[in-house]
Amino acid sequence: SDTISWTKLGSALVGKNCKYAGSPHRVKFFIQNNEDGEQAAAITSWRLHGQSDEFNPNELAPVYLARKIIGFNCRVAWPYRDENDEIEWLDEWFETNRLPAAVEITLYMDPLEEDGPPVEIKRLVGVPVAPLSGPWRKKDSA
Repeated sequence: SDTISWTKLGSALVGKNCKYAGSPHRVKFFIQNNEDGEQAAAITSWRLHGQSDEFNPNELAPVYLARKIIGFNCRVAWPYRDENDEIEWLDEWFETNRLPAAVEITLYMDPLEEDGPPVEIKRLVGVPVAPLSGPWRKKDSA
């Protein structure tokens, strides 16, 4: 199961009554066992600014979203600028000063039938501002 974390604005995932919904905050999405020992989708979130020196986001209590989700995979697209204009899918993103061209998210849910395969829900989210984050180059070039 993967983890994805991003910075955002607004009440999505944190709720409209969240004190920092209107300011930049980070959300971390992951799968872990809930209080009943069942696998569940969970998030933690925190404001980016004004934290104490002792603040550790790994110590935040998760908020569980759904128990039927038993797995999660996330990949990011690295666009090559070559003659084929191909995209390479990466499991990890190390280009901290650049945005990926797209993010593919797959959720795995409880099987519909006993001993059946998990149900997959896959979404591809394009990041239209990615080209503005800098010139693209092949990942093995300087």
